[in-house]
Amino acid sequence: LLNQQGEMLSAGTLSLNGTALAIQNHAGTIASIGNLIVDAARLSDTGKLQTKNDASISLKQDMTLNGGIDVEGNLWLKANNVENNGDLIVGKGLNIQTASLRNNENAVISSNVTSIESSSLTNYGLIDGIKTTIKTGILDNIGTGRIYGDQLSIQANTLNNLEQNDKSATIAARKRLDLGVDTLTNRNDSSLISLGAIHIGGILDSEGYATGKANAIYNSNGLIEAQGDIAISSGLLSNTNEYFKTNLKLISQMGVVEYQGSGDPTRYKEGTSGLYVYNDESDHLHTPDGRNHEVWYKYTYTTSIQRTEVLPGEYEAGRIYSNANIIVKGDKIDNVNSRIIAGGKLDVQADIINNQEDKGIEITTNSGGLHNYWRHHKKGRDNTGYRYSDYNPAPEIKDGIGLGVAAYKEYSLPTLSTSSITNINVPQTVDIDVKNMAQGEKVLNTVSAGIDINVAQNNTNLSDFTQTDINVAQDNSVVRVKTQDITLPRSSLFIINPQSTSNYLVETDPAFTQYRQWLSSEYMLNALHLNADAMHKRIGDGFYEQRLVQEQIAELTGHIYLSNYSSQEDQFKALMNNGLTFAKQFQLTPGVALTNEQISRLTSDVIWLVNKEVTLADGSTQTVLYPQVYAVTRVSDINGFNTLLSGGVTNIQALSANNSGTIAGKDLLTFSAEDIINRFGRISAENNFVSARNDIVNIGGVIDAANMLAIQAGRDIIANTTTTLTENKSGIAETLNAQGGFYLTGKDGRQIWVSAGRDIHLDASIIDNYAENALTAIQAGRDILLGTERKAHRYENIHDAENYLKTADYEDIGSQIQNYGKGAMIINAKRDIDAKVATISAVGDVSLVAGNNITLSTGERHDFVDSAVKSSSSSFMKKQTVKTRNTTDQTLTKGTQIDGSNVLITATGDINVIGSDVVAENDLTLIGDNVAIKEATNRVYNENFRQVKKSGVLSSGGFGFSIGNRKETTETDQTKYYVQDSQIGSLKGDTTIVANNHYLQQGSTVTSVNGDVTIQGKQVDIKAEDDRYESNYKHTFEQKGLTIAFTAPVLSAIQAVQGTVEAIKQVGESKDNRINAMAAANAGWSAYRSAQSVSQLTGIGQSAAAQG
Repeated sequence: LLNQQGEMLSAGTLSLNGTALAIQNHAGTIASIGNLIVDAARLSDTGKLQTKNDASISLKQDMTLNGGIDVEGNLWLKANNVENNGDLIVGKGLNIQTASLRNNENAVISSNVTSIESSSLTNYGLIDGIKTTIKTGILDNIGTGRIYGDQLSIQANTLNNLEQNDKSATIAARKRLDLGVDTLTNRNDSSLISLGAIHIGGILDSEGYATGKANAIYNSNGLIEAQGDIAISSGLLSNTNEYFKTNLKLISQMGVVEYQGSGDPTRYKEGTSGLYVYNDESDHLHTPDGRNHEVWYKYTYTTSIQRTEVLPGEYEAGRIYSNANIIVKGDKIDNVNSRIIAGGKLDVQADIINNQEDKGIEITTNSGGLHNYWRHHKKGRDNTGYRYSDYNPAPEIKDGIGLGVAAYKEYSLPTLSTSSITNINVPQTVDIDVKNMAQGEKVLNTVSAGIDINVAQNNTNLSDFTQTDINVAQDNSVVRVKTQDITLPRSSLFIINPQSTSNYLVETDPAFTQYRQWLSSEYMLNALHLNADAMHKRIGDGFYEQRLVQEQIAELTGHIYLSNYSSQEDQFKALMNNGLTFAKQFQLTPGVALTNEQISRLTSDVIWLVNKEVTLADGSTQTVLYPQVYAVTRVSDINGFNTLLSGGVTNIQALSANNSGTIAGKDLLTFSAEDIINRFGRISAENNFVSARNDIVNIGGVIDAANMLAIQAGRDIIANTTTTLTENKSGIAETLNAQGGFYLTGKDGRQIWVSAGRDIHLDASIIDNYAENALTAIQAGRDILLGTERKAHRYENIHDAENYLKTADYEDIGSQIQNYGKGAMIINAKRDIDAKVATISAVGDVSLVAGNNITLSTGERHDFVDSAVKSSSSSFMKKQTVKTRNTTDQTLTKGTQIDGSNVLITATGDINVIGSDVVAENDLTLIGDNVAIKEATNRVYNENFRQVKKSGVLSSGGFGFSIGNRKETTETDQTKYYVQDSQIGSLKGDTTIVANNHYLQQGSTVTSVNGDVTIQGKQVDIKAEDDRYESNYKHTFEQKGLTIAFTAPVLSAIQAVQGTVEAIKQVGESKDNRINAMAAANAGWSAYRSAQSVSQLTGIGQSAAAQG
């Protein structure tokens, strides 16, 4: 049947039947008032098929629609393959059954109820309906493709929502979106959107609702977004950013000049008081310690710091957003450099959760010159010898640097002055129900901050706080503003029409919005009584503007809502009202961004319209009004760049959880797993409950809360700081990476609680409590180990075997546990507490309780320098060579420091304090089976070598001379062993030490500055420990076979004055005021005793001399 520009019309039913009938309707019209029935072999149509009633099209072969089908009733379409290039518009219901359906660009399939069943469906056009149901084997929605529905249900073995030619596909529901899929791929700015809920499972039920579990969901740089709930059930959920890329950016450069004497490990910066160069025939270096150096070094170099920055990707990161709740259940969840954010509750349950963020590095490079100066001996007046070498030590690389901050800027608000806190009312008890750890809300409602805590079924009671004034560190407010250039959307949901006469550039597809109007920034312009026609175009309509505002808030804060708003529109309006209030107060002009001074005056979050330049598809630019969010946050608040799992209330449950991104709950986070590894990541909430059946490992990561932090492991809690080792031809550098830590940050925080069934092991890690009156409680079923990590350097500049500079150093970095407010600190172990170069400090009371032993010991700081210079000079018949070598090798100890208002240290076993300090503002009590308070030993070794070799005409004294060789060598070495004493005592109260058996005090000080000292034990031994000094001197003279050598070894005890000098040197070295105060008091006592000792030694010396 050929109908070319003709008309086939029927007032009733029109039927076209024939099993071999091929219908060609070229620009013709086939229409009926009644039903339209086509039963044929095939149909190709560039014309129109119309009916006022129902239609049925059944084809044995294919159908190609190039014109239009307009059915006011229902249409049943069945064909082998269907290709649509036109408009298939049905008034009531559309049912398509085909092996293959292809809906090309600009083609439309639409009805009130749209139902499609096919083996495959490829869509570049529009499929729409009030209720849209698609069941297919493979669905490819590509580029310009749009699939809409009020209730939109799709069942597919494979669903691909993809980009093509700079356009990204859209699947969007006005009320509810259900996907029953085996494999879903949403890629490269393609969108799955619902103005209501989204449900993703494995299959659709009879009502079109998703049920069961999908096999795999890949949201690769795509967007899944709902204004209602999102529920996902899938074996694998992969939310990734395949276009994440970084580079190194130079962030600072600074010139440095330093000076160093030969054999001296200390390098002094230019300008240091007491440092200068003077000339005494040759240039000499005078250092602040009073020494003069003939041989010395000058460093002139540039310190450059490079840091990883994130580059804008071709597509946005993977994003799953809900204004309400997100529930994810699966076997494995991979969230890589991407974001999952819920405005309400985020509930994630999976066997394996990987929240992975690529971290950056910070590289510090020193590059320049090393200048070596020495006395150049020559006939007559000496001069200055000089040698230049390149200075390029191994760079320091710090790993674990968080990324994304380059995407926004923080403006500091005026700092609130810290206020003194007095007369704090202290509640009585804290009773934590460990069994309810996973029930965060329940625990939160029953815990109150205070002094006493039930720890491991043993009550440890501290005395009441002494209410002294303190300054509490403030978590200062800042204003965050997104700084990245804006780009226009690729999504097929939006239409960009720069030639439009409307007041905005980007329009949301009217087929989706159905011309509904969303609140827009025109609200601000109207309130300011401005004519929109006289302004630049707004960047988009209300729907698009609200999307931009939501994205800014998510990125700046990591949350959907800035405050307790119920919808995006409520938040949008409130922020615009805040902006209007601020604009009227400061006479702002729309289009002009806020100045730094204006930003500093913000007290609330605002939206303000600023001019932004955007680039259109043809390369031209246009200036638009952009709704800029200025978000007032705290410095410590999370941000939403890179990897994030976040909700208003967040619940994470897993067998194995690995986090290097951020997991956050705005109000509450409950995070439970068999094992938790937090590597350079952050786990943060207002109230944060983290529990593992086995281990919690925190490697350079942060676990923090503003109000309540509770961390529990059935086995071990391990927090450590890793190092990065770098090496070049000059040496090595081992640098500490980001430090692992647990933090309570809120001024009104209530408690930080860390509990392990076995061990708590912290290496160079931190537990900090910044709350004014919150308890810090740490308990272990076995041991608490506060260990160290070591940073180190080695540098070698070798000209030859007799001209070189070699330096090396390392330092043990310990852990710190600190209360900056008046809350108590309790550290309890059923077995041992072992602290090495640790800092345990509280404004309030400190209690250490161990079922076995408590050991407080030292770490080391080691410095080594070995320098050598050979200098030769010659004149008529005479040559002289001078060789010098100076070496220092020293190991200094730094002990553990404990201080508090009242300090209680009690052990069922022994207490060992080695080279460490324990100081109480008020009362100090130590109770153990055996108590040993002992010194540590510092070792300083110096070796000096000088050799003068002469040849030719040699002076023999008087008027004589000889011809030959002469060599004169002086070698000295000195070793100092001096005591690093332990200091135990109270500044204002009493010091009580009870040893059930043996008490040993050796080379240490126990003091009460303004109170009593009580020491009790079955056996009490108090011993002094002297500093020791070993020296060897060797002088060798050689001439014509004659060798004369003199050697003088010395081993003696240094007078007490030496110890006093070292004690005074330590004053002011600690960061803790109480430790410094105790050191000053003990230094005073030592000076007094030393004066008496020196007097006695002088008398003895005189007597001995008289007798001799």
